[in-house]
Amino acid sequence: MLSLPTVDGYIAQVWTGTSRTPNVYGGIAKERTFETAYLEYGVMQELARGTERRMWFLHDPIEDNPNYDWEDYKNNYVKTLVASLFHPDVFRYEISPWPNRIFNRSYPKKDGKGKEPIPPSYATSLLIIMNVLRDLNQDEINWENGLDPVGLMLSDTAMFQRNHPEISGEDTSQKYDGTEREMLKGNKAKELLYWSEFYGLALPLLKSGIPVRPIQLDNIRRFTSYLNHYKTLILSYEFMKPEAPDIHLGISQWVQNGGNLIYVGDGSDAFHQVREWWNTQEADYNNPAEHLLESLGVEWREGIQHVGKGS
Repeated sequence: MLSLPTVDGYIAQVWTGTSRTPNVYGGIAKERTFETAYLEYGVMQELARGTERRMWFLHDPIEDNPNYDWEDYKNNYVKTLVASLFHPDVFRYEISPWPNRIFNRSYPKKDGKGKEPIPPSYATSLLIIMNVLRDLNQDEINWENGLDPVGLMLSDTAMFQRNHPEISGEDTSQKYDGTEREMLKGNKAKELLYWSEFYGLALPLLKSGIPVRPIQLDNIRRFTSYLNHYKTLILSYEFMKPEAPDIHLGISQWVQNGGNLIYVGDGSDAFHQVREWWNTQEADYNNPAEHLLESLGVEWREGIQHVGKGS
């Protein structure tokens, strides 16, 4: 879509329905609406950064599933709303795709006895919030802890590893807490794809209060200065692969200029063996990380290695 000149903007389809999808942290699979929304909005901010394209963040106080009560909808809406505000480079919002289903429909009561319309006090709160959102293009933004965002690289190719012939690294032998929905019980748990290689890198940082943002690995080829916004990047090829070798040239230049790259992986992902640029024609690498390290001029080993002004 970035290559289509007739497209001048995007709406990030992030809302309670996407963000309450369970993931695993500390061995527990459960809904983490705020954390997931924070990462989803972060992906979408990075999609448009460096372009002249506009990005809108969707907020939806009601989701497609009509079986929750108002307390549940409100709790999850607030989590997605606040999560979006942690990405201030985007300040345009789709406040509601369907206002009618918020203000004119009834939903189950918490005690399960019938349905009820939106509480008047909550309706007032929503309208106040929606008015405030139109004026969030702020010139001055300060982070209280003074920490620079850490970039966690993410590529479109991650989606190629979510299907046949197998799914990268899925472990369904997780334990579940007692608050999970019916979908997490019994064999249904095996149908869920937790994407733990990604969340296993992202959630520990986020839970520690470190601003982590999924950044678009593919954008390194599109914009020469794309990585300059970051001082520290985390990269793993155990759940995705680089689309082309010149991505590594951009990463290498960024490190030499003072960037700090943390690579995570042991080369065990079965998808390293697919026929791709790193193992066809004259290339003979066991995995794309070997080409990356060669581009950096370092060895495959644990520990800190210095490259130019970076490491």
